[in-house]
Amino acid sequence: MDAPATQTRRENYDKVLNILQEGKLSGEVNTCEDGKIEILIEWGDWKHEHGYLKYLMKKNGFLLIDERVTEEDGSDCYSAVHTYMSLTDFIKTKKQFYNNNNFTKVMGA
Repeated sequence: MDAPATQTRRENYDKVLNILQEGKLSGEVNTCEDGKIEILIEWGDWKHEHGYLKYLMKKNGFLLIDERVTEEDGSDCYSAVHTYMSLTDFIKTKKQFYNNNNFTKVMGA
């Protein structure tokens, strides 16, 4: 992995840790090479931990890509991995996808 990608991953990791700390949330953070950020919330309440995480991340410029429940017992608490991407990285990724696949304009061409 090149140095700029490593730097970006580290910056994203630090930023997300700060968001969690300031929001008084506990979670395990993992950054991926493709720009995605995974946050594991274990046995958190659907509103107070999972919902609050979604609010904080959106407020700080992150887009929820996926949420995968890892454990549940039928109560209001469950464990899940929330996958995010910064809005800036998401736009860059989509732009590269369209440029690399030679999509042509269909409407209004």
